[in-house]
Amino acid sequence: MLACYTIRMAFSFFSKQRGALQVLLVDIGSASVGVALARLQKNKEPHIIATHRESIPFQGMLSSSRFLLAMNQSLEVALKHVHLELKGATPPKHVFCSLSSPWFILKNRSICIEQTTAFKVTEKNLYNFLDEDIALLKDEIKEAFPIKDVALVEKKIIQIKLNGYEVQNPYGRMTSQLEAVAVLSLSSKKVITSIEQKIGKFFHTKSLHFGAFPIALFSAIRDIFPEEKNFIFLDVTGEATDVSYVKNDLIIDTQSFHCGKNFFIREISTYFKTHETEAATLFKMFL
Repeated sequence: MLACYTIRMAFSFFSKQRGALQVLLVDIGSASVGVALARLQKNKEPHIIATHRESIPFQGMLSSSRFLLAMNQSLEVALKHVHLELKGATPPKHVFCSLSSPWFILKNRSICIEQTTAFKVTEKNLYNFLDEDIALLKDEIKEAFPIKDVALVEKKIIQIKLNGYEVQNPYGRMTSQLEAVAVLSLSSKKVITSIEQKIGKFFHTKSLHFGAFPIALFSAIRDIFPEEKNFIFLDVTGEATDVSYVKNDLIIDTQSFHCGKNFFIREISTYFKTHETEAATLFKMFL
């Protein structure tokens, strides 16, 4: 799972890369952390050199600080295992890290620019408009993340319309109306910094890229089922569930719920007055 979805991030980023590319893939979830070392080459199947997944210890009582500490400890164990398996192989030049809930917030933003006279669309002015909207978004989510702690980890423009018509290559064209839909992934600077420090302890690279897991998962689903344009997909993890709605081959919305597998284990443990380990066994019996 880790390699399949996170590799999509790497291939999309290095679509013009020639020759083999050695990358480190990191999957930060709410129940476990996965790390894989892979060799990617265009038009060839990815080769997994080493991989390890480490569970995040079950939290009887959720605490954001203890949960972050537990995640980082599991990340360090996974990184250490993969680093030991390197055995003279070429170190990775790039690191791709996907974040699942609750480590990110995913938002869709719509931008509409209308002017009385036609203007030229450039990548610079389009992203300037988007940056202005990002500033508004940071203020909107300040209850979840204080503005000073917000880190923008990914921004992708997924649709552009000029004068009401969708175009694939808008740059250099003249228009009086521009509409754009973008997907933004945000996280906590504290979380991002802690992950960077753990990775830097074992693998020294300045090329580190973050992304939201639902975006990578959507790309994988689209490749596997190219005929499907409208659907809902779920990512149920230890502490959270992400529900994403896709319409006309675009992610319209993603909602996260702080209710995953561990929620039911706690409920079973409380109801039957039993230990979490026994509750987890009971939970698995009915899956």
